Amino acid sequence: MSFETMELVNIERDEMVQPEDAGPDRSNSRESKQERLFTPEELAKMNYYERLGVSENATAGEIQENFRELSTRYHPDKKGGNDFAFRYISEAYTALKDPEKRKEYDKQLKKEREKARTRTSSASGGAGNR
Repeated sequence: MSFETMELVNIERDEMVQPEDAGPDRSNSRESKQERLFTPEELAKMNYYERLGVSENATAGEIQENFRELSTRYHPDKKGGNDFAFRYISEAYTALKDPEKRKEYDKQLKKEREKARTRTSSASGGAGNR
């Protein structure tokens, strides 16, 4: 294992408050963000919205704002930068910035969640019939 895969990645994430729940005076202050360390494996398993720290209902402007903040922070040429985190953040932004790609990604994400629910309910339903 390389050092890069052992390293923890620190990413700021919004508290994932849905816009309709947040009310009209929702602030983007640093106090509303929480810090968490993620392993590269955890970061790789996150969906694109989680990687950028935005809700799935985020506007294009919110996605762009979070991407710029994170990419500036993790740019590999910057002191304290992290090439791994930068690549994963960039991958997420590339998919979500384009409305057509985002629509396709959302469909794929919905299918994956439905499959996971089906597997979970099949597994729990089968155990109760014994």
